[in-house]
Amino acid sequence: MPVMPTKSKNPNLSVETLQDNHSEELRCLDEICMGFKRGWNKSTWETCTGFVAKQRDVLAGAIHIVTIPMGKTSGVILIGKIIVLPDCRRQGVGTALINRVKKKSLVGRIKYVTANVFEDDLDVCCFFRANGFEVVLPPKKLGEKKYYLMRWKVTD
Repeated sequence: MPVMPTKSKNPNLSVETLQDNHSEELRCLDEICMGFKRGWNKSTWETCTGFVAKQRDVLAGAIHIVTIPMGKTSGVILIGKIIVLPDCRRQGVGTALINRVKKKSLVGRIKYVTANVFEDDLDVCCFFRANGFEVVLPPKKLGEKKYYLMRWKVTD
């Protein structure tokens, strides 16, 4: 069984399941971090799941995941998006969100947690590596950019 920390090093940090009442906060988070409003609307969250991280009861980050069944006995969790406020980075927010996804993967019949990471986004590549993910395929092309498939193996 994979080893994961159960508690955050940041005592002011909490992670909870995404709820409908988070949608406005998520739109603001997206605008602050990404510079545009898109992707965090209510209809997206009705078909997918995710978690939000709060630091002192203020939204600090969020993660969007999709569970993809693979036959009758297993599945994969795909991380669609992870976003953390710039002022909250390097404080354990992203790692706490990843750990919550890992914890969720242990409950179901999930084999892997995966993420597509753009080749030129070294900070994100390093973040996923530091959280136990490894590159499993050579870069693939998506439009003009190349991305890596990174994954965390749930069980042997």
